[in-house]
Amino acid sequence: MAIEEKVDGRRVPDPHLKREATAGSLAHHALELSELQLQLLVADLKAATSLTRTAVILAIVATALLIAAAPVLLLSAAAAVEEAYDLSRAVSLLIAGVAAVVIAGVLLYAGWKVLLNGASKFGRSREELQHNIHWIKQVVSPKATPPQEPMVRRPK
Repeated sequence: MAIEEKVDGRRVPDPHLKREATAGSLAHHALELSELQLQLLVADLKAATSLTRTAVILAIVATALLIAAAPVLLLSAAAAVEEAYDLSRAVSLLIAGVAAVVIAGVLLYAGWKVLLNGASKFGRSREELQHNIHWIKQVVSPKATPPQEPMVRRPK
């Protein structure tokens, strides 16, 4: 393949060479962006794992405590309510059961909030992926203005 060819007696660069260079440059940048995107995803996974681990541990502890202590505590609380307020056994058991459900709900809510906080750590990956896709669309689109080099941000 010639570097230049003659058109109307003038030397002009071979258009195929320019397309190949552009395609090679695009492939290089796309591969580099993919590699950086993967590194960022790994960094985000590490950050999210520590928070997710805390949420799972909270949920497991809450569940274990409820399972182990529920029968004894509920019966004890029901007996105390029955004696203190001179209520029937059925009403005192209902009060103790509702109180246990409320406590379990609070613990599950706390675990859920921590879990959502861990999932939010993927925002950086999502933002970078959107930026990279936008850049690639700019490069590939025939109408687009000449794209700038992709912004390369290394994950911390």
